[in-house]
Amino acid sequence: MDWSLVWVDSSKLRHRLRRAYQKARKDIERAKILLNQYESVDLPSFERWLRREFGSLLSEERELIRKFQEMDSLRREVERETFVGRVSISKAYQKIMAARNSTPAHEETAEENTETPIEEEDSGFNSKTDGWQNDYKNKLRAEFFEKFGFDIEDDPNLARMFAAMDLSNPPRPDPRIKDIYRALVRLLHPDIQKEMTPQKLEWWHQVQEAYNSDDVHQLETILTLCTIETEGFTATTNLTSLMQVTQEFKKTLYSIKRHLTQCRREPAWDFSKNKNVDALRVFFQRSLSDSTKRIRVDIEQLENLFSKWAKIPAEPRGYDGARRSSKKQSFPHDEFLF
Repeated sequence: MDWSLVWVDSSKLRHRLRRAYQKARKDIERAKILLNQYESVDLPSFERWLRREFGSLLSEERELIRKFQEMDSLRREVERETFVGRVSISKAYQKIMAARNSTPAHEETAEENTETPIEEEDSGFNSKTDGWQNDYKNKLRAEFFEKFGFDIEDDPNLARMFAAMDLSNPPRPDPRIKDIYRALVRLLHPDIQKEMTPQKLEWWHQVQEAYNSDDVHQLETILTLCTIETEGFTATTNLTSLMQVTQEFKKTLYSIKRHLTQCRREPAWDFSKNKNVDALRVFFQRSLSDSTKRIRVDIEQLENLFSKWAKIPAEPRGYDGARRSSKKQSFPHDEFLF
C-alpha cells in the first residue's frame, strides 16, 4: 500500500480565525471603555450629586431600614420560639425580651467572638500519607468543596469512601506544563521586563494560578496571547489555542455586555453628560419620600404587634369558675401578622 502525506492549506482557516480574534478583541476594548466611563466618571458624579441633594433623606431612610430589619428579626425569632417551644406567642415574646434585657452588650459581643473548637472525628481523612498523596487529597477536597459547597468530611459516608480511595497511582500532570511554564517565565517574569504593563502583570498572575492547578490548556492560551502580542500572527501560530482564545474573548464580551445592559438601566448612566437634572431631582424626591413612608408604616405595624404580644392574655375559666391549666391553653397562631 502506498502511503503518502497530504499537504493541507490552512491559510484560509488561519485568516478566518485571525479576523474573528481581532474582532472579538476590539469589541472587548470598546465595551471596557464604556464600562470604565460609567464606573469611574458617571457613577461617582451621580453619587456625589445624590448625597448633596438628598443627604438627609438618605440618612433617614438608612436608619429606618436598620430599625425595621432589627424588629423583623425579632418577629421571626418570636415565631420560631412559638413553634419550637410549644408556647403561646405572647409568652415567647416575653421570654425572648427578658433574655435580651438580661444579657449585657459586652457579653453578647464576647459570645459572638468566641469560637468553640470543633473536635474532628476520626473519619480516616487525616491519616498520615506520603507528600504527593497528601497534596493530591487536599486538591481533590478543595475541588469538591468548590463544586458542591460543602466539605467531604461533613458527610460520614463520603468521608469513609474518600479515605478508602486507592491513591497509589494518581493522575500525573501533563509533561508539557514545565516547558510551557518556562517559556512564559521568559516572556512575563517581572524581573526581566523592561516595562511591566498591566496586561502582562495580569497574565503573570494567571500563569501562576494555572501552573499551581496543572491547567495546561490555560497555559497554552496565555502563551498564544503573548506570542500574538509580541510577534503578531505567524504561520506557526497554534490554531487550536487561537480558537480557545477567541472563545474566551467571546465569553468575556458576553459577560461585559450583560453588565452594561444593567448599567444602562441605572439613573447614573451618562450622568456626567446630563445637563438637565430637574426631572431626576423630582423623581428621587418623590421616590425617597414614598420609601420612607412605607417603611414607617411597616415599623408602626410591628410596634403594634409587639405591644399586643407584650400583654399577657387572661387564661380562660372553666365551667366551675376555676382557671384552666396553662397546659391546656390553645396556641393563638392567629396572632401572626405575616
